[in-house]
Amino acid sequence: MRRVASDWQIAPIVIIRSGQYITVVPGTDRALTTAPAQTVNLVNPAAVFPANQSLTGWLNPAAFAQPALGTYGNLGQNSIQGPGMFQLNVALSRTFRVWGEGRTLQVRADVFNLPNRLNPGNPVSNLASSTFGQILSDISGNNGLDAGDPRIIQLAMKFVF
Repeated sequence: MRRVASDWQIAPIVIIRSGQYITVVPGTDRALTTAPAQTVNLVNPAAVFPANQSLTGWLNPAAFAQPALGTYGNLGQNSIQGPGMFQLNVALSRTFRVWGEGRTLQVRADVFNLPNRLNPGNPVSNLASSTFGQILSDISGNNGLDAGDPRIIQLAMKFVF
């Protein structure tokens, strides 16, 4: 029992990232200057994120308003934080001595994205869009939500002689 249950090695890798900052834009040239990345007005700072935040409602549209024509909005560039990321990868391995000196058998299991957690991308930040505030892609930018990196389990065995 001691031969099988001892000397295992575990190698966890945890990736934690805060969300990227985004700019909420009006979707049209409200300032009438053709300047890129114009911003909107923030009318309710306490309600930027809805109480029941979800993929279909990451930002609250009622917290923002289009600026008056010929003016810029009061919201700063890159001032709203998107969702963060968490991923756990684990490797478990053990080397057994077999059949005399210099011969070993290595058994290994690797699990990528162990919790199989969805890591969503940023929400739609165009206030004029019908999908404003919704998350429509994963963190890798793939359209349509999948788990980003899926849970992958690989098993390996190596005989060294």
